[in-house]
Amino acid sequence: MRTLIPIVVLLGLFGLAMHGLGRRPALGGGTPAEPGNPSSGTRWWRTRFPPAAATLPNSLLGVKLDPAKVLPGVVCGSLDGARLLGDAGVFVWGWAYDPRTGSPALGVILLDHGRQLSPPVPVFRERPDVAAVKGDRRLVASGWSLWLPAGRATGGEHEFEAFAVFEDHKLGQLGGRVRAGSPGR
Repeated sequence: MRTLIPIVVLLGLFGLAMHGLGRRPALGGGTPAEPGNPSSGTRWWRTRFPPAAATLPNSLLGVKLDPAKVLPGVVCGSLDGARLLGDAGVFVWGWAYDPRTGSPALGVILLDHGRQLSPPVPVFRERPDVAAVKGDRRLVASGWSLWLPAGRATGGEHEFEAFAVFEDHKLGQLGGRVRAGSPGR
């Protein structure tokens, strides 16, 4: 009986804490995503941490943007945003999937003013909002992000666009172009 009382008290405190969290407003106002557009609404899944490290599959190391491999009329995700982080560089993020198979893309080719910035970025970040809106749990791992250090990110204006790389190395354009100004502006 003596050990039961502390357990009941701890469970009660845990329940109160969880209940209090449920009444807090969501980050960014807590707006829900529009049906069919997981990029709208609150981005509660975003953090201020730099992207996690991932090993690029060997099959993606030499992939470059080839206009002949871009599937016409296929929009397969979103370039959600870019943020200049002062002297730390630029952070760019989004999500990508292959609409032909319904699975996450292998990688994303990121361009700044039409110039490819790096090897393809691996697609592996968690995006439960995409999976919920698309109704497919496989898309939980459809997110991607890239941090460009200040030495690699040139000063001035940036205009980013992105293309998803699929299993068969075909490409699909991600929706949206994102502009970001220089840190001093």
